[in-house]
Amino acid sequence: GEELKNSRAANQVEGYGHDLIVSERQVLDWNTRLFLRVCVTVLLQDEEVEGLQIVKDEAWITVPLIPRALVVNLGNQMQIMSNRIFKSPVHKAVTNTDKPRISVAMSNEAEVDKEIGPVEALIDD
Repeated sequence: GEELKNSRAANQVEGYGHDLIVSERQVLDWNTRLFLRVCVTVLLQDEEVEGLQIVKDEAWITVPLIPRALVVNLGNQMQIMSNRIFKSPVHKAVTNTDKPRISVAMSNEAEVDKEIGPVEALIDD
């Protein structure tokens, strides 16, 4: 469809891509967003079409597909709770101009009004 013809390619900032859809009548913006999640996300990627990228050494790199493997994105919540032992990766999903992709993601995050802090055993005196 229209999305594939105008999809956002890797290392580009324009095109159809990752946008939160909250209504069937929503008008989608055609740009890139920095979307920071506090939560832990577990992702089952499509087995044939890559789409997840992370920042490494100040460049976007594609996360290789491992069939039937789960990708666990620890998010800012785990970075805070682990006192930065684990890092929250900057990441994005990109479309493939030739093939559709199906991925399943589940997220779990703390309640909005709850304060998150490091586990006490990980705090230096």
